Amino acid sequence: MMGIVLRGMVVLSLLGSAAVHLLEWNAWARDTEVIGPLFLVNVVAGIVIAAAIIVWPHWLPPLAAIGFGAATLGAYVLSLTVGLFDVANQ
Repeated sequence: MMGIVLRGMVVLSLLGSAAVHLLEWNAWARDTEVIGPLFLVNVVAGIVIAAAIIVWPHWLPPLAAIGFGAATLGAYVLSLTVGLFDVANQ
């Protein structure tokens, strides 16, 4: 079982990632065909997983948070290197 401090840090990280993706979606990603909807999926997933960590003291929400972080980081690395759906960070 995760300690209260660790749970709080994970929740803040998830909500921070969701907020950044929402801001970036609003700034430029809303105009892209594939990346825009994926940014919104990231926003919703971050909020849902954060809520699950708060209300459900089970091993599944932390596992979902790890998968969420890995998927988000993996997509970012792809966008930096080869591009992701014709979008590349510079």
